[in-house]
Parts: sequence; C-alpha cells; structure tokens
Amino acid sequence: MTNKGTAKPYVKCIGASSVGVTQSCYIVRFQKFVIMLDCGIYQESDILTNYKKNQELLKKIKPKEIDYIILHEAHADHTCLIPALYARGCQAHIFVPSGTTQLLKILWEDSCKIMTQDCQKINNKHGLKITPLYESVDIENALNRCIEIDIKTRYQFAPGLALTYYPSNHIIHACQLSLEMTQGYQKKVLNFTGDIGGKWEQPYVSPREDLPWGDVVLGENTYNAEGRNNKHGDRKRDLEKISTVLNQAQRVLIPVFALGRCQIMLTILYLLWKNGKIPKDINVWVDSPMAEKICDIYPKDNPLWDLVYNWENLSFVSDYVETLRLQNSKRPICVLSSAGMLSGGKSVSWAKAFAPDPNAHIIFCGYSSESTLASKIRFGDRMVSIEGEMVENNANITELVSFSSHASREELIDYYINTLRFNKLLLVHGDFDNKVIFAQELQDKLASQGKSSRVIAVNMDTKVYI
Repeated sequence: MTNKGTAKPYVKCIGASSVGVTQSCYIVRFQKFVIMLDCGIYQESDILTNYKKNQELLKKIKPKEIDYIILHEAHADHTCLIPALYARGCQAHIFVPSGTTQLLKILWEDSCKIMTQDCQKINNKHGLKITPLYESVDIENALNRCIEIDIKTRYQFAPGLALTYYPSNHIIHACQLSLEMTQGYQKKVLNFTGDIGGKWEQPYVSPREDLPWGDVVLGENTYNAEGRNNKHGDRKRDLEKISTVLNQAQRVLIPVFALGRCQIMLTILYLLWKNGKIPKDINVWVDSPMAEKICDIYPKDNPLWDLVYNWENLSFVSDYVETLRLQNSKRPICVLSSAGMLSGGKSVSWAKAFAPDPNAHIIFCGYSSESTLASKIRFGDRMVSIEGEMVENNANITELVSFSSHASREELIDYYINTLRFNKLLLVHGDFDNKVIFAQELQDKLASQGKSSRVIAVNMDTKVYI
C-alpha cells in the first residue's frame, strides 16, 4: 500500500451499474485504505461490447492498491470480474457472507469458460487477438483470499473499519451490508443494499431485515419505472399461466438465472406437478452445467429442496450431444436453461431452436435489460440476431411478473422513504433515465415528510463524500 490516504472518506461509482443494471463496482476510500464493493461483469449487449466494457472497468482500477474487497452476493454482475483483479496482481482479502464461497467458485469457473469461448468467437469473426480476462489459476488465487462472515455479526477487519451483513431476501446467502468507518470520536456509516427482495417469503432465502442508520446508502432501483410490474400479489395468476402453457404447449423454454431463479422455478414446477396442475408425465430438463452444480450444493437438509432435487420427472442434460437431441426431438419437453437474459450460456441455443417455431413457447420469469436478446424476443421483434444469424421470432411468449428476486417499485419507495434512515441515498443498479425521475419522486416524498435527506441519481464515476 503506497498511497497516503484521504482526509475525508468517500465512495466512487466506477462500474456500469452507475447508469445501468449490470457491472456493479464501487471504490471506497477511508484514511489509507482502499476498499472495493463488488466487481461484476457487464452483461447488457453483444459479446464484443461486453468484453470491451469489462476491459474499460479494469483500466480504471489499480488492483495492487486494493486492501479489501467486500461482496454481498454471488451473482455474476456483482462478482465475476474479481478473478481478473488477481490476474493483475491484487492481493486483497475478500469478505463474503457465509455460504457464498462455494457459489463463487462455480460462477467464476463458468464465467471463465464462457469468456474463453466468447474470445474465440470474437477473434474468428473480427480477426482480433483478444484473450480471456482471467484463467483458472486466478480463480484459485481469489478463492484463497475469501473470508466468510456470519450474517448479523459485526466484524472488525482493520483499525476503524467494521462490517455487518443483513439478510436481503434476494437469493440464497445474499445480504445487504453496513460498513462502519471510525476515526477518533467520529464514525461514518456507508450502507449498501446490494440487490434486495421484497417482504414476501421465498424458499431457501432468509427474510429481509432493515439496515441501520447510514450517512450514505447505495440503493438499488432495478424496478424504478412506473408500469414495470414485479408484484408478488400476481403469483396466483402466474401459476395459472404456467399451468395453462404446460398443459397445452409441446415444447417450452424457461430462461433462468443459474443461481436462484432456476431453483425457484424447479420448486414451482414440482409443487404444480404434486398438486396435479401440470401433466404427471411432464419431462423437465435443466440444461446448464452451472445450474446443475448449484442445484447439487443447495441445502439437502431442506425438506422441500430434497423433494425437488430427487423429483423423478427432473433430469439434467449431460452434454451438448444430448442438447442437440432434445432440441431436434418432437417430444413434449420443458427446459430450464441459463442465462436468464439470453446473454450467454446454453439458453441462447435453445432460443435459436425455439424462436422460429410457432408451436413452441418461451416463458420469461424475470428482468431483462433492454438491449438483450431476451428483451428483443419478449417484446416482439419479428427478426432477432442469434449467434450471428437472423432468426424469425415466431414462438409464443408468456411473461411472468411475480418471480423477480428484486423489490418492486412500491416496495423500494416504502423501504427508502418509510423505513431506512440516511443523509444521502445514491441510486444505483437501474435504468438511468427512469432513475432520474424516480430520484425526484423519492426526494419529493422525503420533503413532504419534513426530512432533509438527499437522493442522488448517480452518474458514471460519481464521487460522494460520506
């Protein structure tokens, strides 16, 4: 550590989540310490653009100067650039919520594999000579620096620095975090919601608990637009949609996130099957090596997951040959494949196989960024580019609105206005144009309650003193 430190602590929003949804990354400076919150990959465009965006972020960072990295969950858009820091000389300790390290290992290895394949595709198509941002040895080096912290346990990790995790009701083991910075008699608190769910109960996930007072709160606003539904009250209608589709359609694709959404949707399908709502002979397949690995380490001591995982109608695709066989088969099938936004992984080839077929059905069950393949298909583009080919978009589309693991707009308003206490709220992880409008609405509501708290719609590289 060679820097001389900073007189006043601050946070700087350096990732693309400053103005969008993916690539969460923030730098905190306190005295001589450099602390990084998250370092995720950009996932909102084609593979070449994604690669360049991730390179751009890495150029902003001096990995050897980072003292500590704090992660709050395992999802790729929050964590999957971490090994690239260790490829460039980072030696920082990584703090994670208990149970997260084994998930990180799976996600980082899968990300490395996909990145390697994407580099080959880019080089072949564009005549470039780009290389993956990290390799297996960098993953091992990063994993060896991970330190798991129990939830709701205050952990002092350096002079004047303490970290506490709080459940977020997002995905398994995911948390919000509170970072205390104390110098003499003065204490500053930076809170980070990370990705947060609503107040409803979800299987395998701890209920959300409120963050304490914070001088500054980094707050997500994924569902910041009016009219963008994510209402748990719509679950009954969504279950009816799933039942109708699976009782009528022969070939059904459900794009899912490998971590969290896959396991939830499998649980929903199992319960519908158990209650006689979908065909007893339904064939449910998971075609995602990463999702299969995550399913395998989900808590077997949970009675519900034990039933789901050992369901006789559930199978995991063994290899690419079996993928092709299933795609070309005319037998009834329901496939869960990742990535959920069709931004990579095996779900892309399934979309390519199903999209032209007017007898096929694609069920979308969560958020997708505007420029992703998932959004182009679900919002009705007649022709879509998939793996370099223009494909007709003829498949039937069903959209579910109650399965996002992110809090709805109304729940965010309630949390930020009526529950949390802070001096400044920095809105991150949301569409920028909608965020500006949302920030003003939050500010007006705070003012109407006589509160002096400020709401800031951060931009790229916004720096705020704590």
